[in-house]
Amino acid sequence: MDKGHDRILQELGGHQFISDRLDSSLSWLEKSMAICDHNGSSAYMTLWGRWADPYAETTGYLIPTLLQASKLSGKSQLEEPANQQATWLMSLQSQQGYYKTAFDKDEAFVFDTAQIVLGLLSLYQENNNTALLDSAHSAVAWLESHLDEEGCFVSYNYVRDYNPAYYARIAWPMLAYYKLAQKSPSIQTLALYNRLIQLRQENGSYLQWGFHPDQAAYTHTIAYTLRGLYECSKIIEDNKTLQQVISSCDILANKILSDGIAGSYTTEWKGDHKYICSVGSAQLAILYLKRYQENPKPTYLDCITTLLKPLLKAQCQWPHKGALPGSIPLWGPYQRAKYTNWTQKFYCDALMGIIDKTGKES
Repeated sequence: MDKGHDRILQELGGHQFISDRLDSSLSWLEKSMAICDHNGSSAYMTLWGRWADPYAETTGYLIPTLLQASKLSGKSQLEEPANQQATWLMSLQSQQGYYKTAFDKDEAFVFDTAQIVLGLLSLYQENNNTALLDSAHSAVAWLESHLDEEGCFVSYNYVRDYNPAYYARIAWPMLAYYKLAQKSPSIQTLALYNRLIQLRQENGSYLQWGFHPDQAAYTHTIAYTLRGLYECSKIIEDNKTLQQVISSCDILANKILSDGIAGSYTTEWKGDHKYICSVGSAQLAILYLKRYQENPKPTYLDCITTLLKPLLKAQCQWPHKGALPGSIPLWGPYQRAKYTNWTQKFYCDALMGIIDKTGKES
């Protein structure tokens, strides 16, 4: 990032400060796996120190974080946990192709399965183990089997009959699979993508981008939507959609810089500023890091520092060192009084993106 990178480092406390915060966050993630005997990563830890059961979905997309961290100086030990988690996740795969939410629980969701595919593909890019690609193939085939002609999933949704815009983060791993397998995307996958891009409104927001219909969307699912479509449009070289996503990012950036970051927004961009959704802020920081690599606008730099400063301040130093709360303040509505592994994942990705100047994250 050159001067821009130096400016971010300076405004956020310097290279050593950020490195220390990253180290403590990665150590927390290591604990979340150790508490599960390395068969998954615990979904969250409560304010009172109780660890939850492993969460397959977020363990899946934790893999690229571990791989990237393993490439940083002194972090090579994190490559083995990435392989261990992939082995555990593949042990959850059913004959039909989906990944169960737990080893002893035959339950599945389309979103969860897609996030695991994303993790396995990231590891495949590192080691070319065809078992990973074969597993992803079976999962993608299962996902496609539950899509109708309009690109809607007819079953295995979090909310029955609700196909939100943040399913862009399902379309992303599906298209990524076809790219890595050197195949043309299927009609079903393209139907999903084409339906999602139609949800954009003239004001730059997307219909149904929250967890529930007709409710304001956490920045978490807003970032899922924007990042998912951003990556999809790049994979299939859809420049029109890419420009629309960039426009939405810029609209949100202007709101962040004028009003501060909200924890959630309606489709009319009315924000709830009583709290911050920590994971959403980290995800958006990653997206603006990527945008700055392509177009070094000062606006993106200002957004990155605005988004990350509250997170760096809120990260626990005692007694749960390294943990980042789901909401700021801790009693906010998103994952109240919890420290989730997915918040840690995206926070680590954002800090690593600053340290290695690439804005990488998967």
